[in-house]
Amino acid sequence: MRFIRLLQLHSIEAVVDVRSRPFSKHAPHFNYEHLKNLENEYNIAYYYLGQQLGGFPDDPDVYSETGKVIYERVCQKQYFVDAVNALLLLPHSRIVIMCSEEDPNACHRAKLIAAYLLRHHGVDTKHILSDGSLHSESERQKGHTLSLFEEYSYGTSRKSGRRE
Repeated sequence: MRFIRLLQLHSIEAVVDVRSRPFSKHAPHFNYEHLKNLENEYNIAYYYLGQQLGGFPDDPDVYSETGKVIYERVCQKQYFVDAVNALLLLPHSRIVIMCSEEDPNACHRAKLIAAYLLRHHGVDTKHILSDGSLHSESERQKGHTLSLFEEYSYGTSRKSGRRE
């Protein structure tokens, strides 16, 4: 599996799943039930923090009138701050933060979590790209031009969090 090979290539010790909904209809090997067995199969710890760090929080206060998540509001929530602090205290030196989007420029993992880690903790997260190369959050921010529709300094999600 390509995902496991990428983790092994970078000596990843733990996966922190930050998907609000930890399942995939199209790729069942990314379902929570399968991923929680990473430790047994590959000696890679698995943590689920999607309720606190997910891209579509249950908290209605963090959504705009059009249903988009406003990341600046999320960063001010105690549940988010507590989860980031818990992430920083994990007993592993090489941790990957996993979500559904592959491209960091289209993902809350980068635009919310990695941006917050860099700004508030000085942690320059490295994104593992599909070819196995690494791209730091500081490099991503320098090379990414914010769209006219991104609000505040953290932006918003591209998708509505509303469930149809």
